[in-house]
Amino acid sequence: MDESAAQPALARFAGARGVAAEALAARLPRVLLQRAWKVCGTFARAVFRGKGEAYRRYLPAELALTRRLLGNRREDRDFAAILGALPTPVC
Repeated sequence: MDESAAQPALARFAGARGVAAEALAARLPRVLLQRAWKVCGTFARAVFRGKGEAYRRYLPAELALTRRLLGNRREDRDFAAILGALPTPVC
C-alpha cells in the first residue's frame, strides 16, 4: 500500500471508529514500533530455542526497522540502549 491509498483508508477507518484521522495517524508509528519490537523478541526466542531457524533470516530486517522507528524520546532511549547492547545476529 502506498501513501495515496493509505490516507483514504486511514480516514475511513478513523471515521468508522469516531476518532480523528490525524490522531490515529500520529499513533501508528508507535504501534508499528511496538509490534516490530515484539516480532524481534519472538523470532529471536524461537531461533534460540532451536524451533525457528526459518525466522533467523528475518531478524536483521526486523531489527533494522525497530532501530529506524526508535525516536529520541526519553522512553525510547532505554529501548535503544537495550537494542544497542544486543549482539548482531548471524544469519
